[in-house]
Amino acid sequence: TIVGAFGLGKAIGQEGVANILAEMLIFLLSPFGSRGLLVAVFAATVALGVIFHGTAVVVLMFPICLEVAQSMDIPIHQLIAVLCLSVSCQMLSPISYQTNLMAYSTGGYQFADFTKVGFGLVICIAVVTIPMCEWQFPK
Repeated sequence: TIVGAFGLGKAIGQEGVANILAEMLIFLLSPFGSRGLLVAVFAATVALGVIFHGTAVVVLMFPICLEVAQSMDIPIHQLIAVLCLSVSCQMLSPISYQTNLMAYSTGGYQFADFTKVGFGLVICIAVVTIPMCEWQFPK
């Protein structure tokens, strides 16, 4: 999935798909301000991370973050910091990351155990990450 994501990420940036997706995000979430967009980037990255490897998620989301930052005059460092920290939240399923799969196969866990524990952790990380990125990289 990583190799395919590089080509797809490049195509998203070059063919204007990132611009269209960014415009949709801005249209839907601009009433919530820049924090709403940061939450959306966090949520989308975590959702994609359930299925794809973290590197692939970053490659897919980076062009969208770049377009959102330029269109909404949000510091690019805020969005990229949120992207990098949210991609590390691959704890919602056993197939998200290699060590999750190893623990799942040897630990006798159920698939839903990862979601039960991981969801709370992801929320805690989001609650800390987003305000810290806004504080660390102000406009």
